Amino acid sequence: MMEDFNEDYELEGLLARDPAIVEQWFRCHADTVYTFVYNKVGRNSELAEDIVQDTFLDGIKRLHQFDAGRASMAGWLIMLSRNFIRKALRHKKNIMSNSDSSLPESKFMEYCEKLSSQPMPDEIVAGNETAELVEGTLANMPGVFAEILRVRYYQGKSIAQIAAVRNISESAAKVLLHRARKSFEKAFIKLDSGF
Repeated sequence: MMEDFNEDYELEGLLARDPAIVEQWFRCHADTVYTFVYNKVGRNSELAEDIVQDTFLDGIKRLHQFDAGRASMAGWLIMLSRNFIRKALRHKKNIMSNSDSSLPESKFMEYCEKLSSQPMPDEIVAGNETAELVEGTLANMPGVFAEILRVRYYQGKSIAQIAAVRNISESAAKVLLHRARKSFEKAFIKLDSGF
């Protein structure tokens, strides 16, 4: 449960490293930062916990840089978390690149470049490395696009079913799916380039 935290008054206590105020600061903002990080790292709770811990440790060291006129404390902590997210996703990508894979990277990239016009073949999606990369990419997309891709490709729903659930026409569902594929392609390229 989030506790009230008066940023102006409590900042002095944080700078003095008052244990009670540091604990209150953490409790007040941890859920917000965790939710943001968790979604950005493909809903990997262990990785999200590590990043949140690193974020708060970095935050306490850099409190002198916090400017309440530019951002809220939660917003500032989320901004700090982005560096740790990038580092973690780059590390994860490097591990995946160095692992054995039955698909040459150039072939995989060829499929990824065509995502906006055609779905990725099932044998590619079935690979563990691919699944992790896809989840990481979905986590870095707008929610509605990620949701429509999950419903279509993970749950196997037809265009007609998607249209019925969203209460839109089939042609609107097709357009939404096309935009979601384009969004996935952009998010994947951004993730692949290390943001």
